[in-house]
Amino acid sequence: ALLFAIVLLIRQRHVEYREELALAQTGPVPVQVLRKFYSGEPQAGDWDVQRGAQTVANQRGESLGFVVQTSPDSDQIIGFSGPTNLLLIFDTDEVLRGVQVLSSGDTREHVRQVVEDSEFLPSFQGLDLPTAASASQLDAVSGATLTSLAMRQAIRRRLRIELPEADDSPDWEPSL
Repeated sequence: ALLFAIVLLIRQRHVEYREELALAQTGPVPVQVLRKFYSGEPQAGDWDVQRGAQTVANQRGESLGFVVQTSPDSDQIIGFSGPTNLLLIFDTDEVLRGVQVLSSGDTREHVRQVVEDSEFLPSFQGLDLPTAASASQLDAVSGATLTSLAMRQAIRRRLRIELPEADDSPDWEPSL
């Protein structure tokens, strides 16, 4: 019984460590970003360590959904010149409400083109988690092809963690 208790304590501490590490790597989600996608006064809540997600709740503590960031899971996916950390905003039914660029090491002009494109990022809205994890038929943004394709791949890679059976292979090959 003592050995079992020690194992449980070690496991609990490991869970707490993973939660702290996730928060340290990605940082808290800015409330002003949450306000764009959730009504009222949304608040970033607890971390769901199993999913690598942060819950979002209203002032009464009722769940509004959850958010996940593509970083650090997809930091090795490079667009034209660097990785992009995207915030994926879900409702309680696991439907994607939106995608927000949090930071990017990619070319500013390319990222701006993707963000300002009226179709690319909004095309993810309304997709359920399995569909978003396998989304490969979305057109790239002309003039920012590598950046937009890398963002799409980062979303697929991050959500693959939610759905281990989802295909994570790139559906494009960079040309040199």
